[in-house]
Amino acid sequence: MTKTIVPTPVSVLLEKANSKPDETFLDFYNENGIQKSYSHLEILQRTNTIARFYQQNVPSGATVGVFMRQEMDLVCSILALWATGHTGVIFNEDWDSDIAAIISERLQVSFLVFSDLTEKYHLRGVKSLHLTTLQTDPNAPCIQTGYEPEIALINHSSGSTGIPKSIPYRMEKYVPAADWGISSLDHHLKTAIVMAPNFALTTLVWMTALLNPGGSIMCPSMLTRPPVPVSSKAEQLAWNLHYALKYGCERLCILPKLLLLMLQTTVKENESFPSCKKVLVAGEMIPPNLPESCQRALPNAKFGAAYGSTETGFSGFYAELKDSNLTYIPGLTIKDLMLLNEDMKPIPREVGNKGFVCVITDAQSEPYVGEDEETQSANRETYITINNQPAIRFADLATWEQKDGNWGISVKGRLGRIVKRNGVFYDLNHLDKIANSLDAFKEAFSFLVNNRFVLCYIPKEATLTSDEALNVLNKALKSSVWFSHCIPIKTLLFNASGKVDLKALQSYVQDRMFEEDSKLPSLTDHFAIEISKISARVLGNKSLEGKEVLFQAHGLDSIKAVQFSSLLKKELNCEISVTVLLHPECSPNSLAAAVKEGGTNKLSVSVNEVEADAIKLAGELGGVKPLAPIKDSWVLLTGATGFLGKRLLTHFLNGGEKVICLIRGLNDADAEKRMYGMCPNLQKYANSSLIVWASDLSDDNLSLSSEKWEFLEKHVSKIVHNGAMVHWTKTYYDLWKPNVLSTKKLLDLSMVGPKKLIFVSGGAQQELSMVDRAAKGQSMGYTLSKFAAETVCYKAKENGNPEIYTILPGFILANDGEILARDFFWRFVQTCVRMKKWPTRADGGSLPLRISSTEEIARCMHEGIEHQQYFPEDKDGRVMSYDGIDGNVMIAACEEKRGIKLQKVPLSVWLQQVDKDLEEEKEYHPLFALRHLTEGAVQIGLLDDGASGIKQKHFLSVDAFKNGLEQLEV
Repeated sequence: MTKTIVPTPVSVLLEKANSKPDETFLDFYNENGIQKSYSHLEILQRTNTIARFYQQNVPSGATVGVFMRQEMDLVCSILALWATGHTGVIFNEDWDSDIAAIISERLQVSFLVFSDLTEKYHLRGVKSLHLTTLQTDPNAPCIQTGYEPEIALINHSSGSTGIPKSIPYRMEKYVPAADWGISSLDHHLKTAIVMAPNFALTTLVWMTALLNPGGSIMCPSMLTRPPVPVSSKAEQLAWNLHYALKYGCERLCILPKLLLLMLQTTVKENESFPSCKKVLVAGEMIPPNLPESCQRALPNAKFGAAYGSTETGFSGFYAELKDSNLTYIPGLTIKDLMLLNEDMKPIPREVGNKGFVCVITDAQSEPYVGEDEETQSANRETYITINNQPAIRFADLATWEQKDGNWGISVKGRLGRIVKRNGVFYDLNHLDKIANSLDAFKEAFSFLVNNRFVLCYIPKEATLTSDEALNVLNKALKSSVWFSHCIPIKTLLFNASGKVDLKALQSYVQDRMFEEDSKLPSLTDHFAIEISKISARVLGNKSLEGKEVLFQAHGLDSIKAVQFSSLLKKELNCEISVTVLLHPECSPNSLAAAVKEGGTNKLSVSVNEVEADAIKLAGELGGVKPLAPIKDSWVLLTGATGFLGKRLLTHFLNGGEKVICLIRGLNDADAEKRMYGMCPNLQKYANSSLIVWASDLSDDNLSLSSEKWEFLEKHVSKIVHNGAMVHWTKTYYDLWKPNVLSTKKLLDLSMVGPKKLIFVSGGAQQELSMVDRAAKGQSMGYTLSKFAAETVCYKAKENGNPEIYTILPGFILANDGEILARDFFWRFVQTCVRMKKWPTRADGGSLPLRISSTEEIARCMHEGIEHQQYFPEDKDGRVMSYDGIDGNVMIAACEEKRGIKLQKVPLSVWLQQVDKDLEEEKEYHPLFALRHLTEGAVQIGLLDDGASGIKQKHFLSVDAFKNGLEQLEV
């Protein structure tokens, strides 16, 4: 019992019925207007009657389910339950019998109350009660306070037909959260209830109307008839909303999509609703132009957005819809607001910093009910402790923002539609948009299932097969393995709010994927079976155990490949590189064969084979084609939005050159938007000195039209090929098109004139001098792809174009201090600073590191190549553009800038400590996905490059390193 809680919703009703007995609380309406109004006193009389009914038919303490299609009895029956000491559970009209049975068993529901004689469910062990024939008795004993249950109401997550989470809410939390400390919510205005009874916004509306001194609600009659036939529940809700506005509704608290549907389908050309003073949208992402879209129909309404969750009392934040960048400011019930990273650590309050929303609040629910692992896992992710206080972590990503001196957040998307794969966040809504833009699909929705992207779709043509759909989709995404499956459906599922039921679709997709996995052929080789057991653990999919499966197509990414490689070594004593594991054809059988066959296996490739591939490709190059002198001269630059590329672009433009940039984009307009979004300071050069074209290095023609190629031939005098797919774990075959074929295509272009071509290579090709060139699997796919591209460049030079140059940088550092988070060098430094240890040679001597500053690379291009000033070349003819920085210099810089003391330890000892830390931290360690290349990358500075003398005469690299140290997060 909660006898000490004053006030409660029950006590508020008693007070209102006493002080304002004749004041209207509830209006029922249909297409013809208000049909019936109920005062506070009449609501109390109905509640008294139902409370007596419960006392007569329901044992004390029983949990009672409520299935209502009539809002008066919904409100009155719940108040009656509370007044008689019962916890209430609102049942969803869209739940089927199986879901209802699971909920009833989970929550130990023993009675289910219906508002009419039609029983949606017949549940084992649950007794049905009906209120239809229960006549209101004005003389029924009056309810009293003091009998309210500790757990007042158990809500559920969304209106999904999937199995929702059960969320208990304490009685004592309702009154503190009555207005969420946000006066702008305007709960005193008459508000329409048009959403389903179980919907969170419905509970928000009637509860706040009851608790507010002047609050009231209006509800549609079940017999409301639209003037035209409707084809969906959403259209019926739109007409219910239309009539609410027509007959006096002052406030809407509603899904924005339903509001827009009402405006599009029900409102006549000159019709408006001046009585509406407030529109409060919530429950989904807000269209940026919503107020403008509604202005004519709702001329007097002010627009705002509520944000929160069922777990935090449905609300907690408010934003004015005055600009496109919605900044949600917390109300008074939010005691502390944080953004957390994946380690549950707070993100610093700096505008733009991104993390998961987390709040400490007075209006927090209890953890989800359920002992199953899925529920317990959800509890661990949602109900957390911060600074020794219980907190709620939302499934939303947001950024820190400031408005009028107050800290708030801008919500970027819900986890579930924003997913993480291979350490990168993906917006499924964006993938949906791409799929729906293709002619093959009528409707399409993407999901991440067991780390695999899967598309659920309705085809435009019934003859489209799943394999054809998959090919169309992956071709549009420029990757043969982006999506692993496409699953067709005939119709979409909708939930109680009229939205596409994504949870139900995801449940269907998961079931289908389980079926597909169960059909995979079984393994017979014992060693392959042992491999599959490890892969099933790594992929988190036990159904793959003992099955012949392509690892990459079933969710293996580079992070999981590192785990896989480590476990193979630990449990089976197999040294298998990450590159081999990520080969598109790698499977338990092929991997077992690779171990047995060694260098003859198809999953690996040798340096000699790569060189032979490159020489064969170079044989397709033509000779020099003469061209008239170029008058309107342009530079062609690839990779212009990359770390180095954007600085090269700025260098060229500042030097008065005109540049054509090839960058990724759906089209030229999208590419321009991306370019100027990343480099707004360059917009002043648009059209006059800077042209931006959408291009894909993986495409045979770089995605350029014949007209564009013709323009490049006639107007480009210099090509700077800086673009590449940089990936430390992709195979040589994965990188062949973007890194090798693209180079050959640009070399073809360079032969017209001829034109000068500068190829920016990778810094790791020197590792090839340390490996057996005939042995397979000795080098990274990225290194091999760059080596192949270099080889094609040498052959093009032999074909008659002397102005082909290959630049070899070291670790590239920005002079302005910007850090590339995924860069190996800074992850290495981050590891050293965290460990407070720096590696040396075995004899204690320092390990030099090859460092290139962005300014020095630009200078190398300008002075060394353009003006033929001397820059050393290595024994393979590559232009050296790096400093060899002594390790002791770098240690001194770290100690100076980070205020720490670094211990010098031999590289072998340092690596042992790294491996120990990796065991504990796993993917959260800076070197997790890069451990396999660490030793070679650190030792590369010891190699003789065949050149002598100073590489960078201004020594800007040390300053660039110090500037980066100031930005480094440890």
